[in-house]
Amino acid sequence: MVDQGTAHPLRRIRDLMETHPKNYSNLPAIHDLLSAGMHVSQTRIEILPSAYIRQVREQLISSDERVRNQLTDL
Repeated sequence: MVDQGTAHPLRRIRDLMETHPKNYSNLPAIHDLLSAGMHVSQTRIEILPSAYIRQVREQLISSDERVRNQLTDL
């Protein structure tokens, strides 16, 4: 579940993807990065600290790979 503080940016990104898909071709990747990061953040109170740290590290690695792929596609 996405909290109210982060719902607006995701909704705005989705709106832009729908209305201007050719102008904002990188928005799906940005949406996925933001959404995944928010999901990891929201699990913090639900899991052990060691598991949370592992998830954060995995998310950072994944995010780094996605950004590098986007940069090489430019």
